[in-house]
Amino acid sequence: MIILANHQSVMDIVVIMAAFRHHSVKFVAKGELRHWCPTVSRVLRVQRHALIPRRGDYSLAMKEIDRMASSLGPRECPVIFPEGTRSRDGELLPFQSGAVRRIHTRAPLPLVALALDGGGRFSRVQDVLAMPRGHRYRITVAQVFPPVQGKREILHQVEESRQAIGEILRDWRNQG
Repeated sequence: MIILANHQSVMDIVVIMAAFRHHSVKFVAKGELRHWCPTVSRVLRVQRHALIPRRGDYSLAMKEIDRMASSLGPRECPVIFPEGTRSRDGELLPFQSGAVRRIHTRAPLPLVALALDGGGRFSRVQDVLAMPRGHRYRITVAQVFPPVQGKREILHQVEESRQAIGEILRDWRNQG
């Protein structure tokens, strides 16, 4: 499966790895994480996740995504944060579809939309270390889509994923 999740915090990576502990998740992540966060950086490098530049060389980013998608083994799931960056205030940002489309051309897999909430206040490692006891971090599957063919169908699934995640986030926040 290809996992699509909203992105609020550095904790999202750890939470997804724990939630999908019976699978090997492979993240499409910003290249700066190669050296930025000691433990997370080492895991991302050693496990050969797709670490892409945030600015500049688009072809290098696509080659890195292709490398990861082409080398996926059984029970390996690519994870994409289609917002492209963390949402500082927890509000859902627009979703980009490029990485999803690129992975899907090499590995046509079902798409799983995942809603995460509770990490918005924890954008730095120092914040995570100071996380108050009993803090709620929520994660749930928002929607599952079968593999599809064609750019239009993938774009539709990405947009439906954003809508489903947005509905769950609104429900959670209305509950308090």
